[in-house]
Amino acid sequence: MKNLFLLFLMVSNVLFSQEFKQVKVGQTFNLSYPSSYSKVFNLNESASIQLSNIVQDKYLIVIQEEKEALKSLQVNFANIDEAAEFYSKNIISSIPENKNKKISSYRHFKINGYNATELTIDGDVEVDEDGKFLTIAYKFVLAETPNYYYQFLFWSDVNKREKYNEEFEKILSSFKETN
Repeated sequence: MKNLFLLFLMVSNVLFSQEFKQVKVGQTFNLSYPSSYSKVFNLNESASIQLSNIVQDKYLIVIQEEKEALKSLQVNFANIDEAAEFYSKNIISSIPENKNKKISSYRHFKINGYNATELTIDGDVEVDEDGKFLTIAYKFVLAETPNYYYQFLFWSDVNKREKYNEEFEKILSSFKETN
């Protein structure tokens, strides 16, 4: 019986532990993510990196905006909340108004010394032509470095939010600018 229990523990550790792999994205940042994710290219054409785990229904994109390029477009943010409001408005406006639409207040924190703010957004998203909806939980995080704004957008089914939150936090905490 003891051997069976030990075998169960070993198999559980293999099945439920995830190896993280670190990647350098462009010339500006490193990020680690679970090996269960795949790099994809169809989630957002502006993203520097796009990751998905279709089996577990979880997704991540990272978009970076160079501050110097924003200045040339005469876009200047007074603070990180103003920037987060600007960048998150497309997500918020894409979700129809209904009982499942919920938007949190901003939560401020640091990612490896950089100012960051987080907004969670829940809402119904149409998933097929038959009008079927799925309630999605988005976690939008904006990090500000001296030269860039980095937008992290994680999403999954709203019922899986708690299950994946620790993993999303671990991915975020791995972010490091390289320049």
